[in-house]
Amino acid sequence: MKKIKKDGYVPAIRISYIGVEREYLGKGWGFYCIRAMINTIRKKIRMYIGVRVLMADALAGAVSNYQRWGFRFIKPPDPQQKREKYSMFLNLSKIP
Repeated sequence: MKKIKKDGYVPAIRISYIGVEREYLGKGWGFYCIRAMINTIRKKIRMYIGVRVLMADALAGAVSNYQRWGFRFIKPPDPQQKREKYSMFLNLSKIP
């Protein structure tokens, strides 16, 4: 990622939560939702607003799903502290 400007801001889209009902867990719906979101941003939104980063609040049980898409922690998690959610980001410039 390029060096952040002096003001510290990077154009981003923040997604608070993406959820799947319990009866549909483990059936690929979460994967489909994240894929659809990234494709929509990449193909339809990014060219108009110049967004570079997609941010998401991932529930503890969904962190590995976000990591499969390339999301990284904004701050490395403290192993001594259990959290309910984690702030993560995806560098959209690495997606073709």
